[in-house]
Amino acid sequence: MTDLGRIVEELYGSRDDYVISRVNSERLRYREDRKSWEPMLDVKVTANGVRYDSILDFMMRVKTVKVGEISFHNPRRFGPWGFMRPIKRLRFMGTGQGYAFVLSGELDFRKWALEKPKSVEALVRVYPTRWAVLRGIREEAMDTGETKISLWSFSTFLQEMRKQRFLPFEMRLVILTKAGCFGYTIDILNGTVLDDPRNGKIPLSSRVERGLQECLLFERILAESMLPDKLRIVLLAAFETKGVGIPEVMHLLNTSPRNAENILLALKSRGLVEEHEGPYGKVYSVTEKCLRRHHSPS
Repeated sequence: MTDLGRIVEELYGSRDDYVISRVNSERLRYREDRKSWEPMLDVKVTANGVRYDSILDFMMRVKTVKVGEISFHNPRRFGPWGFMRPIKRLRFMGTGQGYAFVLSGELDFRKWALEKPKSVEALVRVYPTRWAVLRGIREEAMDTGETKISLWSFSTFLQEMRKQRFLPFEMRLVILTKAGCFGYTIDILNGTVLDDPRNGKIPLSSRVERGLQECLLFERILAESMLPDKLRIVLLAAFETKGVGIPEVMHLLNTSPRNAENILLALKSRGLVEEHEGPYGKVYSVTEKCLRRHHSPS
């Protein structure tokens, strides 16, 4: 199933040229926004014993996941993976428990081909980061409310996609383990894992490890806040380091000092970061207080 019109028609419940046109406009905008994001891996999905041609095909054909597997192929980069971690496959249940099969250290072709990955227990969560809402002219006039996004299991994701009638273009795959937490940005339309925009911009030496509970709370906040791309990228950088200031945000987003400051202040105004003085100026970091302010532990 690759035809956009048929996909929209199935999710929306009837054919509406206005809805299809709006979805296509959002798709083109997404493509433009991701021109500089390089693909890192190809993605294949198996669910309930069936191999699907694409992630989108899986999402459209499967309503409930009992057991699934995402496998990763054709790595585009060897050497350091920065804020990402090499993973060969991920087995998961619809409820969110699973196993991640990860590789150690820097990635090279021999390791990818021959090394047996280490299996670690994981919580697997997903949420859309870019999507199109399926609404006709009358529904837009009635203002039926915003899409509500949260940190979901795969089964809940598929149910909410149909219930709220949105078509995801991109999602964040979150893998939470006792040994560490990491996420992949997946281009659903092309079936690829995209490079992390922090790689090559934020020194890996500044990375701090967070506990599983902290990561769970943070990713839920990140999902439910539905932040624009730039704010989300900066918030991720602030969470996985001791904090970021204007110079780091300028370099990360290739932007001006004023824009960098405005982004940091926007995050501060939402209570997502706290400001403190560092050796070279103001630093904005995600503290325990920020996490607890938005959610109690689950």
